[in-house]
Amino acid sequence: MIELCPPMLDFHFEVRKLEDENVPLFKKFNELEVRHLLKEFFGLDDDRFFEFYEVKRPGYGIDRSIPVFSPSPNHEYFTLRAFPKPEIGNEPVFNQAVYRRDRVKTLIAALRDHYPATYFLDTRDFLLILQRFVFSPVCQFENMSEIKELLEIIYLASSACILLDFNENHWLIKGDGRLIYTDTDYMGPGPLKDSQKALEENFNQSMIFFNENNCHLLSDALHQLSKKETGHLNFVRDFIKTLETYLVNWKSIDITSESLKKKIICLEQVVNNTKL
Repeated sequence: MIELCPPMLDFHFEVRKLEDENVPLFKKFNELEVRHLLKEFFGLDDDRFFEFYEVKRPGYGIDRSIPVFSPSPNHEYFTLRAFPKPEIGNEPVFNQAVYRRDRVKTLIAALRDHYPATYFLDTRDFLLILQRFVFSPVCQFENMSEIKELLEIIYLASSACILLDFNENHWLIKGDGRLIYTDTDYMGPGPLKDSQKALEENFNQSMIFFNENNCHLLSDALHQLSKKETGHLNFVRDFIKTLETYLVNWKSIDITSESLKKKIICLEQVVNNTKL
């Protein structure tokens, strides 16, 4: 096993260093062109320090390997994704590169510093998306700060009318307490019709992160968030209204799970305790 992560972290990654002939990117796109792009972007005279890896982090959010690239030995690591561009012609064709770039740009604009630093490198034939690899564990939402960070991201995404993918592997918590959404896409063909619908959808999906052990933290997190700006206050009010609606629906169902019953009781207390 190769330890790829910086030494301050106390968990390990399963890493397989790739020889050039085994780099998936080079099997699909021109290797010399890819190397030239990367050398120019990083301001390097040659590519002798380029290293490519397959990385897994079982139990911490990366159970399937992802390609990771390092341009130098100073602990800089990036994920690499490339998308082809269609040949220029008279026939209208689907441009996967433009489609992917636009969706990632939507995430960048919506989530701001809750999204990894991302760069777009273009050639005539393909688009290379370079994104900083986040060395952080999957967020467990065990304290009020983490819950507030989740609410902040739901607020930002709902304001942009997008529905995030709430697979737990996409939600990493950094050492400074900031929550990062790492997926390169969001759900659905595009932004939803309005922010209220987006809030309802994001709220519904986010409930997978709450349980009887952490939902009592929600009320304090909502109170703190409501004090930031008028937009946040309105969001918190809409969040509580949405929660009330969902509680009515959940209570109309015959629930046998004891943990879910406790969760519902806790969420009712959140509604009662969050007076704005």
